[in-house]
Amino acid sequence: MRGIATIITVIMIMGMASAGTVTLTGTCSQSIINKTNNYTTFSLLNSGNETASNITIVPRIYGAMTYNSEETMQYLSPGQNKTASFYFYNFSIPGSYSDAFIVDYSQGGSIFYALFPCIQSIENATHSLVSISDVNQTGNTLRLDVVNLGQSQVNVNVSTLLPPSFSSVPESANITIGPNSQKNVSFDLFYPGISEAAYSIGLSASYIGNGMHYSVLYPFVIDFYSTKKISGPSIIFIIAGLIIIVMIALIIISVVKNRKKGNQTSEKEAVRE
Repeated sequence: MRGIATIITVIMIMGMASAGTVTLTGTCSQSIINKTNNYTTFSLLNSGNETASNITIVPRIYGAMTYNSEETMQYLSPGQNKTASFYFYNFSIPGSYSDAFIVDYSQGGSIFYALFPCIQSIENATHSLVSISDVNQTGNTLRLDVVNLGQSQVNVNVSTLLPPSFSSVPESANITIGPNSQKNVSFDLFYPGISEAAYSIGLSASYIGNGMHYSVLYPFVIDFYSTKKISGPSIIFIIAGLIIIVMIALIIISVVKNRKKGNQTSEKEAVRE
């Protein structure tokens, strides 16, 4: 079986007229990991029109330890697909986990980070009775509903899976949800002032029940094409522009008033004559 495929697109402006695009699709396998089948694979496809180079893939695994902490690829040309294997040991509680693969690469002399979330199972696959819904972003705040579809109370850990250059406050939240009910959770996101890029993050809700680990994963894309932060220099230019507009308006008003006074003086002098 193939796992979750996540697409990341980054555009680098090359001069004034042309642009190169790296579009990465990451896919992780969903085979059950155990002592016999102690590895997983992660495939990376570049469907853009520019080459990604100096690629490093780092697994962020929560249900086991990895023998190889990273895998490298010298380059990934447009249309090219490459696969890396990661081997595990020291397995944790059996069940399903929300994991991720961090990819950093170079494009046009700049370094970019991408995160590809996926569900992986240790020893046994579990089906979570907790779900994530109604995810929305307003400014830097991300809000979501965590729903308990089960018949008993459950203690849930809600967390964010983010690229290295991103952070959230809080990093995770522990909540208790009653049977057939839901709770709202919010995170404040902090990320670099990037324009013309779309980045994937993961939202995870996990809990332990009857000696098994359960997890649900909600991939979410932060789109910098439509979500742009106003930087300090931009604010300065806006304020300067407003000041100039106000000054021009005051000058016009002053000129108009002086003309009116001049006209009134001329009329008075004409009357006296």
